[in-house]
Amino acid sequence: MIKTRTLPLVDKIPLPACATGSYGEGCTKNCSKHCGGLDNTCNHVNGTCDHGCDPGYHGELCSQVCVSGSYGEGCTKNCSKHCGGLDNTCNNVNGTCDYGCNPGYHGQLCSQACATGSYGEGCTKNCSKHCGGLDNTCNHVNGTCDHGCDPGYHGQLCSQECNAGFYGDGCMQTCSEHCAGADNSCYHVNGTCNQGCDLGYHGFLCTHPDSKHELLDVGKTKESSHDSREFNGGIMTAVICSASAITVVAVGVFVWRGITPSKINKQIAETYGEDAMSISQVYQWCTWFGESLTSLDDEPKCGRPKTSTNEKNTIRVDELIKFQGVRFVK
Repeated sequence: MIKTRTLPLVDKIPLPACATGSYGEGCTKNCSKHCGGLDNTCNHVNGTCDHGCDPGYHGELCSQVCVSGSYGEGCTKNCSKHCGGLDNTCNNVNGTCDYGCNPGYHGQLCSQACATGSYGEGCTKNCSKHCGGLDNTCNHVNGTCDHGCDPGYHGQLCSQECNAGFYGDGCMQTCSEHCAGADNSCYHVNGTCNQGCDLGYHGFLCTHPDSKHELLDVGKTKESSHDSREFNGGIMTAVICSASAITVVAVGVFVWRGITPSKINKQIAETYGEDAMSISQVYQWCTWFGESLTSLDDEPKCGRPKTSTNEKNTIRVDELIKFQGVRFVK
């Protein structure tokens, strides 16, 4: 029988741990560069990061970037909804928008609205100076005025003047029909007539008839079935005033007979309509027009201007010609 000899057991010698920054079998693998901490250390056996993942990364080995739309530590933050582009994507680490900010926003994370008075892409545009309100504020995205437009302006950005013939708030008011010129145009803000008032009208908006002009019913005579005669405004002053003189004499006769001028005027109105000029109107108009004429003579006269007044006379005659619809009784 052969005898065997039992050798004493030898304790296993433990292997040294992987050096910092490596792990796994044979310590051949490197810890993820996205491991948190100053030295990106990880477990020397399985590689899990000792201090979690750097912002923007996740997973067991911190090797996966945050899914689209999220960023930061643990990928727990969402990209700004004001990031540009179709899907509002941002940098997985710090959240800066991949395609800049949507119009109306700025800042690193596109989370700040444009400052008051500015709007649009990059907040580089200024609100219209014609925006209403004290500070001309507008929507920070598209520039529409917060308080509407100033009088005289319209449009999405309050940059357009009122169309010709209109003025004021919302361009809803029409220029006076008595504004001079072919198109009755007026200042788009307050309605003052660009070329002044038509003959016979005055006032800020040319809406007030001149007192002398009111003596004539200009351009608005009514049709009457009664026998009446409409004189064209261009008739000679001598004819008008002659008719006035005859009328005044007739009045004297009627008064002598006990018929007062008020009764005569009432009869005229009943017979020829309200448009017929009263006796006093004929007399007053003739007096006014006669006094308005100055000498046609170029030679200076005592008590008259020392310059030619022909031009002024021409203007007065032109005024007479423009009067239409003057209605006299036979």
